[in-house]
Formats: sequence, C-alpha cells, structure tokens
Amino acid sequence: MIAAIGLTLSACDEDGTRPAPDVHRLAANVHVSIAEHDLVLPFIALEEYAYRGPSFSLNPERDTQQASRAADTLLREAATPDHPRLFSSLAIVVRPYGLNDFDTRQITLCPLLTREWSRSVCDNPGAAVLQALPVNRFRLVDLREAQKHLNCVGEDRPRNPVPSTPRQATIVCRAKVYPAGENDFHTAAVRISGELGALWTVWGHGQFVETAEAMTKREGEAIVALVQHALGPAENFAALDSIMCRSRRPGPADSPRRADCPKG
Repeated sequence: MIAAIGLTLSACDEDGTRPAPDVHRLAANVHVSIAEHDLVLPFIALEEYAYRGPSFSLNPERDTQQASRAADTLLREAATPDHPRLFSSLAIVVRPYGLNDFDTRQITLCPLLTREWSRSVCDNPGAAVLQALPVNRFRLVDLREAQKHLNCVGEDRPRNPVPSTPRQATIVCRAKVYPAGENDFHTAAVRISGELGALWTVWGHGQFVETAEAMTKREGEAIVALVQHALGPAENFAALDSIMCRSRRPGPADSPRRADCPKG
C-alpha cells in the first residue's frame, strides 16, 4: 500500500494543527498524453506529484520545495485539454481519495471530482473500481519505452516480451520486491491501445487463492476498462462499472460491495 505522506498533507502549524487540505488543487483535472493517447486524471491520482515518501536527503526542505514546484508546473501546464502535457510514463494511484487518516477534512474533495469513477471510489473502499484494479498502483507507459520502467530480477535473465495485441495482458518477468516474503512477485504488462500500455506487480494471492496469471488477466482487463471508459475525453461509467463488477478480486461473499453490482 502507499506508505507515503503526500503533498496532500501539509506541514503542521506552530500550534500543532494542520492547515485545511487544498481540496480544489487535489481534485483538479490534469490533461496528459501518453503514446498519442490524451487522458484526463484528477491530480490526486498522480503518485509522483501528489504524494511523496520520506526524504533521506540531507536537505529535505529543498526536496519538498522542488516537489511542490514540480506539482505547480504540472497543474499549470496541463490545465486544459488543448495542450496536454506529454509523458512517456505516469504512476497512477486509485484509492479512496477522500479518506485520510491524518485529516478528515479531505473528504470534502469528493464532490469536486468531475468524473463519476473517481467519485465512486472517493469515500467507498468497497467500490467495484477499487476491487478490480491493482491494490497499490500501476504505471501507464509508452510501450516503445517499456524497458526503462520494467521492474525485473536480473537484467540478464530471460523475460517474456510485452504484449503485441491490444487488451492482451501477460507476465513479463519476476519482480524485485523488498521484502519478498513468501509470495512470488511478477511484473505484468497489458497493451491497452496502440503503443499505450500499463505495467504493475502481481503475485499468487493467499487466502482466496488467485494465481499470478489469473491476477494478471483480471487486473489487465480492469486497467484497459479504466483507460478506455473513464480516462479519455468522455466517460462511460455504466460500461466501466459493468466490467469492474465482473473483474473484482476473489473474496468472501460478505465483503463490501457496490449495491449496483450483481450479487454472487
């Protein structure tokens, strides 16, 4: 899970209180283009801009300022669909954006989100979108540059090529994960459309057994659906929700579920 204190969290004032989160900033739409595909996402979904982990630098204050300036630049340069900001890759986080253990005031951003998919997850950890997508993050990439972003054990070891067919998902290689524990982690890839694809981590899932191969297929379908039905110029939430409901990860029958998902 994301164990990061993000730019969503401001430093404490001298009296120990936190300023109110800038929910308008967090909910702002960011227009980007990856592999000739124009996409729109809320700022809070961009892991490398809206979140930051602990700093191990000798000058953490400078690091914070640099991160803040990078976020400001992105919000300014990617504010309109007419001039999307070009990227070769972006790490995407889908989570209950309004639920923040550090500041309950962040819930007020939920009605500010412009897309129904993001509002559906904002205050609902059981949303179908969350149950179908990877639990941590996934990286949208230009597959022509996928090699730069692959997380593989041993650069000289054989690996499968990234998929060549749209909507095809496959395990590419064993992934570097620390600590590895007892699970066997892998890097998965899916080709979404053209040269646009995604990379993420899969593994054999414990109690409700799901193989890494099954997770790859299921989550690959969910990522493709999110991009095609939710992140493009127009949203089709009904189509998205239908796919997400059938792509939810295995779990007990009484787990939290969206009311609009078929039972069973």
